[in-house]
Amino acid sequence: DERGQHIEIHGSQETYRTHLPLLGDYQIENAAAAIGAIETLSNRGVTIPGDSIAQGLSRVVWPARLQKITCTKSALVDGAHNPDSMRRLMNAIQDNFEFRHLYVVFGTGVGHLTDKMFAELCRFSPLVIAVKSRDPRAASAERVACMSRNVGLKVVGKHANVADGVREGVSLAGDGDIVLGTGSLFVAAEMIEELEGIQPEIYLGLEKQFSRMGGSI
Repeated sequence: DERGQHIEIHGSQETYRTHLPLLGDYQIENAAAAIGAIETLSNRGVTIPGDSIAQGLSRVVWPARLQKITCTKSALVDGAHNPDSMRRLMNAIQDNFEFRHLYVVFGTGVGHLTDKMFAELCRFSPLVIAVKSRDPRAASAERVACMSRNVGLKVVGKHANVADGVREGVSLAGDGDIVLGTGSLFVAAEMIEELEGIQPEIYLGLEKQFSRMGGSI
């Protein structure tokens, strides 16, 4: 359900059964990879009991990975920023949530495969709110809006920052609707800041670093 999933993973040494407070089949794959790493360590003399592994998995917290914001009933945040992660995100939403309309607060970085990410979003015909994060490598909201329209998606808002886009998405969403912030880990972080009342982080040094690399905003 929306609180997570019960998993059973058969390792090389034993079977692990626990509740994983993360959604998406990819998180089961991540849990299996973690178990594989721990079992490899045990073969080299670092032993961790199976019940401790199960307990650790049951307590894991992974912000901005299909995270439901508790202060509002309709907001999800995920840092998907490439076509594969967007496809897995859409699959997880389809498997775990029922909704009427999907509002997507979307921002991306210059050079990301945005057209292919939008192709994954298209299956739900979302209503797009184009935003630009504070990341100096972020594409402009106008560019995001243009790319959205090019694949046939409807743009209902356009903002030069994430906070304003989030506020518009929440105000537009009705009962049974979902507001999803995605396209960039920066967008995900800034949506969490806005919804949870966290002081915005200023990305000191990033703009100069990006400029030295020859980038343009």
